Amino acid sequence: MNIIVYILIILFYFSFLYIFIPPIYLLQYDQSRIFGFLIYSIIIIISLKRNSFIMLNKKIILFIFFIISYFLISVFFHEYILFSLIEFCMLYLFAYSTYMYSNIKHDKKSISLFYLILCLMPIYNFIEFFISVLISFQTDKLIGWHGWADNYRFFDSMLLLPICLSLYFFDKKNIFSKYFILLYFFYILMLFFDGARSVLLSILISVILVFYIYPDKRKTISISIVLLFLAFIAHKLYLSFTSVTINSVLRGSTSGRYELWIYGINRFLEKPFFGHGGANFSLDTSLSLTSPHNFLIQFIAEWGIGGVLIICLLFFLYFYLFENREKISPFIFLCAIAILIDGLFSGLFILPMSQMNFMLVIGLLLNQINQHRVAGIVNPSFNYQFYKYIFSIVALFCIGYFLLFHWGDITCLNCMGMEGVNTPRFWRGGKSLHLQEID
Repeated sequence: MNIIVYILIILFYFSFLYIFIPPIYLLQYDQSRIFGFLIYSIIIIISLKRNSFIMLNKKIILFIFFIISYFLISVFFHEYILFSLIEFCMLYLFAYSTYMYSNIKHDKKSISLFYLILCLMPIYNFIEFFISVLISFQTDKLIGWHGWADNYRFFDSMLLLPICLSLYFFDKKNIFSKYFILLYFFYILMLFFDGARSVLLSILISVILVFYIYPDKRKTISISIVLLFLAFIAHKLYLSFTSVTINSVLRGSTSGRYELWIYGINRFLEKPFFGHGGANFSLDTSLSLTSPHNFLIQFIAEWGIGGVLIICLLFFLYFYLFENREKISPFIFLCAIAILIDGLFSGLFILPMSQMNFMLVIGLLLNQINQHRVAGIVNPSFNYQFYKYIFSIVALFCIGYFLLFHWGDITCLNCMGMEGVNTPRFWRGGKSLHLQEID
């Protein structure tokens, strides 16, 4: 059954990256998050069938139970209840599938092959990029290499996983290692040409942190930092020899982020207890964008204190990973840090590809920790089974409600989000409750 999950996830990325392959649905971005949540649902169902559970700490279980209860209560205080409830269901399915993925027993060869494929997939996009750069010396124009991403920031955030996996495979020190460090360089170079400040900053901060956390990996990290700066120099040399105009990583503006962050904080202060509702930033904002480009501000603006609680849980998760850093892969941990930092500037739980990256990375790290866990003493006065059933029932409810609510969107092959603007959120338009058929 693991193979089925691997294949579905690979198809998910393939349909996004490879423009010569017809996407799973006609308008790929609008359906890619639907496809992603169907994958999350399959992971949950497979794990429930296998009864694959690693029991959590009693305090964590009660804290999670309180967060779920608070979110569900909050929904009834929101203006757009249906929108808020479906947003809760999607967040819950995403979080629960990450937990379930961490409990799956992976065959070492299969999981290595799976992550190798994920690492190599953007090679096609690099070839497109390389051809585009060569042609630009004659045309002074760059042809897109971002697959089906009509907003290339989706592509940039997705590249975080292949970049970190390149370092992961380079560090294995076999006859193929040197090729992976070249991949790392080429992937970084594409980010510079996109002017992807958020992703590049997240990588730079992450490699510096890992440099100090893992002294035995400093040689590999040092090479990665040198190559990052070489990619920057190659990018600057290209601009000096052509008249192509592209976004510079050294541009001085915040691209509207500062205004969005101030607006989001003010939204939280308006309704600090229950927030304005899941996805409400998309619906009521007077600004053109439908995401604050910061997952912390997004959570507190939309869920109030509930958002603060889930942020606390998320940072506890990262602290737990740090505490167990000797049991996990340094370069997968690097990826987890980079995804979190990128979420502070681009958003985290809004883009289909970055969501899948998070699930795969966090799930794998927790899985590695679980392999070293020693069964502790179970508190006989605490009913663990009760909470296991509660969490499972909520997951099944969310799967059912998600399928019921979005069934027309799932089955419509000629539909897209028509409301709002082309910015990161659930639909292409950002503000759509459902997709609409187009001519």
